[in-house]
Amino acid sequence: MSLKFSVVLLLVCLSACASNEGITPEDNLPNDRGDTDREATPPEQTVPNLPSYEPLIGSSSNTISQLRGATVTARTGNAQLRNATGRVRHNGGKLVIDDGLYKLADENGFDANGEAENEGVTLRLVNPNGQYEYASLYSTSYTVDADTYTAVGAIGIATRDEDMPTTGLASYSGDSVYAYTTQTGTGFAGVGTFSADVDFEGRQMQGYMEVRTAQNPFTQETVANPAFDRIDMDRFIISGTSFSGTDMRPSNNGTEVA
Repeated sequence: MSLKFSVVLLLVCLSACASNEGITPEDNLPNDRGDTDREATPPEQTVPNLPSYEPLIGSSSNTISQLRGATVTARTGNAQLRNATGRVRHNGGKLVIDDGLYKLADENGFDANGEAENEGVTLRLVNPNGQYEYASLYSTSYTVDADTYTAVGAIGIATRDEDMPTTGLASYSGDSVYAYTTQTGTGFAGVGTFSADVDFEGRQMQGYMEVRTAQNPFTQETVANPAFDRIDMDRFIISGTSFSGTDMRPSNNGTEVA
């Protein structure tokens, strides 16, 4: 039986904004006044130049930002991973999000609650603990050719190509959306946490996702004992401002799932 995994990470685009380049752990230690070999004041830290981006919502700028992300769309017996693109004019301007199956356009952009609506379709941003400024998970539901789809994904301000680091190592953590189906259309989906280590010079990423919730993607019923609780991802290749790969290994309580 063939298994299909779709994983959408809230780390939509690897960005220099979240890189830890230029700062060593020792630089962040408090000064030990009992150590006479240390200076009275901490050494000056070297902080990388961070590129300027507008937040996903709440910006007063009248500029336009490109959006990029991914979504898992589900209807009876079928779940698919799709790329999502779009643009937003900040400060209450037009918003467009297109996942290749449905295009949502809201002339007034996201409201203060992170919702956008057009023709009866509402897209809601889901920002765990309010910790993200430039990206967010989201959920929506729409009908195409008489089929009703639910969609959960991640969308964010697209990192510009010239802002991608070309050297150095970085560690990231965030949230994720995943879906798992078999050839018969059974499986589960939900949200989880994600951690990754990135080698920008080697253009590689390795990381893992841990399951937080599990539901039937078609009925929305909770799955009490999902087939796996973690997915490890190795040797993913960075291309442009995103990464991809096929080496994903699910496991349950530390044992790989065949």
